[in-house]
Amino acid sequence: MAGDREFGSLLTARVLELYSSDINCPLAYEPSAQDFLSPCIAEADLMRRVLTWTEFSAWLTEFFPTLVENIDISWLVPAVVTDKSDGKLAHLDGLNISRA
Repeated sequence: MAGDREFGSLLTARVLELYSSDINCPLAYEPSAQDFLSPCIAEADLMRRVLTWTEFSAWLTEFFPTLVENIDISWLVPAVVTDKSDGKLAHLDGLNISRA
């Protein structure tokens, strides 16, 4: 935003409009065969940047309810790249790094 407060305000408003009501991120969908970044973690990182700590904590509890309930942690298992010469499958290396 480089000091552009008007743009920063607009961007924050759009982020809140688009993502503030998101709940129960489908971690079970990860990884797809083409993920480079974790969509769920990327959205959580974005919201971390626009919410206060208290707001973010409440939002994150709704967004990742299985983390709070300590239920299914299978999404934490690193994705295995079975063919590193396949550009799409090799994206899973990036997914593992983004999760870490």
